Amino acid sequence: MKKFKLSDDSFVTDLNDDLVLLELNSGKYFKLNQTGKCIIKLIEKTPKDIVLICKELTDYFSIKPEVLQVQVENFLKQSVEKGFIEEIR
Repeated sequence: MKKFKLSDDSFVTDLNDDLVLLELNSGKYFKLNQTGKCIIKLIEKTPKDIVLICKELTDYFSIKPEVLQVQVENFLKQSVEKGFIEEIR
């Protein structure tokens, strides 16, 4: 199963109660919503697969698991495309 980790070229910082991702090579940045903040915090130190990410997020959010999984999948896909997160096998 694929795992996800923060890209080596990404930098995370807190900015006025927001979490911002900066991709150092391109200079792109991404201001995160609450779900994104939680995902980044989960994978920042240790790569995790989508099942584990969703399982850990169910403790934070009162949302149907299938809806949460779609949101997590979309966030990860967009973040990989933008270079903020990497897929590892």
